[in-house]
Amino acid sequence: MKVLYKAHLTKAVDTTSALSYSRELYKLFSEVPEKGIEQGELRCGLSADSLSKHLILAIRGIAFEWCIRHPDLNLKDQVVEHFRILLYGIQNVHMH
Repeated sequence: MKVLYKAHLTKAVDTTSALSYSRELYKLFSEVPEKGIEQGELRCGLSADSLSKHLILAIRGIAFEWCIRHPDLNLKDQVVEHFRILLYGIQNVHMH
């Protein structure tokens, strides 16, 4: 991740493909919110596309934090905790 961020910031290498929203990771981040909204599990005034981009922002932020705090930050634990907070905030608490 550190190498990717450095390459992107310095423009030393073309990082377009690594940051593209068409990558499998981003497809997953769009499919999950779509299903959650369709099934009434998520309440959100945002579209599934907008919501997925916000989730991607979160994962990028966590990855950056991990880069600058490694080895003192456990990436897996931080991702799980952060996404629990995010998903709890948009969970439809009035589900049957």
